[in-house]
Amino acid sequence: MDFLDAHPECASCFHPAQFVDERGEELPQVAGSNQLQRISTVEDLLITNFMPTASVMFRADPLRRLPDWFFTLLRGDWAIHVLVAKHGNIGRLDDNMAAYRFHQSGFWSSVDSEIQILDTIREYRFFDEYLNFRHSRFIKDLISREYCILGGVYLLKHEWLRAAECLARSFVMSPLNRHISRTQLLSKLVKKGSTAGRTLLSSREAY
Repeated sequence: MDFLDAHPECASCFHPAQFVDERGEELPQVAGSNQLQRISTVEDLLITNFMPTASVMFRADPLRRLPDWFFTLLRGDWAIHVLVAKHGNIGRLDDNMAAYRFHQSGFWSSVDSEIQILDTIREYRFFDEYLNFRHSRFIKDLISREYCILGGVYLLKHEWLRAAECLARSFVMSPLNRHISRTQLLSKLVKKGSTAGRTLLSSREAY
């Protein structure tokens, strides 16, 4: 509260949280430790949800009414943080004042990777509209990144055609995306000499 009172330009704030296991013993990781800058913006938050949920305090006004799409998401914390960040910056407190219990039976952790990524893409599309399309170019880069990651998931499953489709979507969404490297995925698909590789090379006509 003191931080938000002193920083009216911020709509929310957070602090690091210590990861602990199911027995309550500390793990080496500290949630939120990668975001070291004192003040972050909504674009920083769009890249990844760096705010440990238990550490967040935000102003209530932005959430007086939640959009209908919010209730269709598999997770709500990241969306809430983005909804709030539309109205102001995000402040970081240095003190580690919470514990983040990590366990495999958590809801999001137990969701299949493919479903996680597809839901993340849905979230990005909702965020784009909610933010009045002011960050569309940036969000397209991030959706392109997710399609590339999804292609990697399909590659591990030996689903070559689906991997090629995802990589093609990634290219079309953001042909010159500086945030990702598609080289390894492309190389593996082409080396297979499969229909997936040929589909990939003709992707622009397909989309």
